[in-house]
Amino acid sequence: MPPSRRPFFLLAALQPTVQIFVIVIFFFAARTISQDPVVFLQCNGTNYSSPSFYESTLFHLLSNITTLVSESPSLFFDGNASTGGSPSSKILALAQCRPDLNSSQCKDCLNGAFASAISDLSYGGCGRSVSAIVRFDGCVLRYSDKRFSNFPEIETIMSASTDQSWPDPNKFSDKVGNLMKQVSDNAAHADYRYSTGVTVFSEQPGQKIYGMAWCNRELSSGQCAQCLTMAMGRLLMEKLGSRAVAASCLLRHEIYGFFDWLLPPEVDDQPPPPGGQTSANITKSASEGKEEGNKTKLITLIAILEAVALALFCMFFITPLLRRMRDIKALPVRGFERWTGDSSKETLENFNTG
Repeated sequence: MPPSRRPFFLLAALQPTVQIFVIVIFFFAARTISQDPVVFLQCNGTNYSSPSFYESTLFHLLSNITTLVSESPSLFFDGNASTGGSPSSKILALAQCRPDLNSSQCKDCLNGAFASAISDLSYGGCGRSVSAIVRFDGCVLRYSDKRFSNFPEIETIMSASTDQSWPDPNKFSDKVGNLMKQVSDNAAHADYRYSTGVTVFSEQPGQKIYGMAWCNRELSSGQCAQCLTMAMGRLLMEKLGSRAVAASCLLRHEIYGFFDWLLPPEVDDQPPPPGGQTSANITKSASEGKEEGNKTKLITLIAILEAVALALFCMFFITPLLRRMRDIKALPVRGFERWTGDSSKETLENFNTG
């Protein structure tokens, strides 16, 4: 089949609601990916056939994950879906958003991660690989036909940085090291496995270093600390900005704010300090608050314009496409079960999607 016709044949094999979801994902993913590039991507295993039960189930599972995670107080999902055949034939999936993101930002990020994961190999995606891990700064998405490791995955750690260094790199590196050690320790003991902090590195006004440490929520405190310690060794602390990323954790520092200070309340009864922040000076100035207000207004305007664009997109593209596909039956999909909340998976629900 010519490559140009393959996407439409793939859509025809899916249920109409999933068809719409996949198309809308690519509509929003372009903006998400352009603003928040992939910082970690790993593809493993063999390729699944197209069309197949695996493909249909994967798309249906991930379409549900986007909503489940963004609407969950924990912004976390860990579950599986049956692909038919033997009882052990399942797709396992994990999705998590950074706790300082709101529901809309979380959904956009996961849509971008999904689009990146299933993109063709020539576009830097995993194509039809049965296993993929995609991490943005704001979210992580992974799926596989095999159980995830019970240990932090630190075999591959990717690092990146800016080209610029501070005139006194040794002093700057020491400041970064102290800050990142603090936020790493706090993240390992926080329920969200996430912590941020800021420190002053120069007597000049506004010269600050911002740091963030973040682990996947299924890791224990000790496993999170282990992953962040390994990532610390790959962080280029003498640079004005750098990140070290593994499948299970992420470290990042910059000389500008790149995270939200306000976090939702912890889901347990004894929350740690807000955001796990460790800072010599974390009070925002009035000018910073005003700048953030302007950003909020701009984001609201963009959201309205996107809603109008999406309505036009559905009117002129999706409706005619679905009319052409109305006589094609979708592959049956088995039910899937999911857990939400803490990694103890105390809540189990059955979803019948067939």
